[in-house]
Amino acid sequence: MSLELFERSLLKCAPHTDLIALHLLGDPLTLPSLPSYLDALERHSLRAEVTTSGFFLGERERSALAHPAIKQVNLSLTSYFSNAKRLGLAEYWSNILALLKERENRGSPEYLNLRLWNLHSEPRQEELFQRIESHFGCKLDLSKKRQRLAPKLILDLDELFEWPNPQAPAQTQGYCLALQTHLGILSDGTIVPCCLDALGELALGKIQEGSLDEALHSPRATKIKEGFLAGRRIEPFCQRCGYVKRFDKENGL
Repeated sequence: MSLELFERSLLKCAPHTDLIALHLLGDPLTLPSLPSYLDALERHSLRAEVTTSGFFLGERERSALAHPAIKQVNLSLTSYFSNAKRLGLAEYWSNILALLKERENRGSPEYLNLRLWNLHSEPRQEELFQRIESHFGCKLDLSKKRQRLAPKLILDLDELFEWPNPQAPAQTQGYCLALQTHLGILSDGTIVPCCLDALGELALGKIQEGSLDEALHSPRATKIKEGFLAGRRIEPFCQRCGYVKRFDKENGL
């Protein structure tokens, strides 16, 4: 997203939220001008939640993560085991340790989640867990979803979920928080209900063409939201999404 469109989006989002997640499938640390976007957030009195794969943690990127506009960093350990390996595990973990050390040295106020959302999907995860245990001097309990490793530092574990797949069987029952607690804006300004709709299949309008209120109260958005509140998935895209099962677990279904 251009910085100009980003600023225009912030103006329309500010009345609705104080937290902007810089993540909708991409990795914000690949953006050389990321500090300029974080500066824009600070100017509008907004905070950022940054999700990164952990593949891009050089000195420049680690410096960007020290920006005062950042409230939380989600470091996706999932990415290492779900994508082509750009780095060996030792080098990957070494870069994470560099971030942790700098964060500790500056007494960083932001929260950091080490997020592994494909638990038990690959044997080499055991090596990663050993490295975590060795560094923090702890014994992990893999049956617990969230474990505190240090002040404002959490290990967040979960099983792999299925992304929306047009070939999957349709499931019409289900609950989701899309459009209740969050929405997404793609790089071209397309407004979508959630961060899994990276291609804009559930487009609700363009942020540069109207108000956010208009998109949130459009007929399509209203049907999606009311459907979820009634335990129904209205859109074919939602009917073939596996993430909704996480809400079922949270609600004891």
